[in-house]
Amino acid sequence: GGSAAWKALLEDIQVLTQSRMEKGKEVLLDLLESGEITVLDRKITQGVKSGAMDPAFVAVLNLNIDDAQLSDTDENARLPMLGHIYTRVQEELEKRAKPSAGVLPKLF
Repeated sequence: GGSAAWKALLEDIQVLTQSRMEKGKEVLLDLLESGEITVLDRKITQGVKSGAMDPAFVAVLNLNIDDAQLSDTDENARLPMLGHIYTRVQEELEKRAKPSAGVLPKLF
């Protein structure tokens, strides 16, 4: 019956989600290995423009921030770096969303 179709669909969605999360993890690792802040910021700008910083990436970033908040020690201070990445990604996403949002008030 229909339940087999649903099961297959859910499995497909799971695989897709898993692969997007893996991609998000790769993107985050690449950012963390940037070294210089200018390189990092450039990669974030490019990543947002190219669509690599998608909701799956943001989910991976949030999971890593949660993990860092729970387990960060002085010698492994990932939290400030992850916080910076999060802030910059949000800024870039807002920049890309703003032009259309800025048009609406002028119309009314």
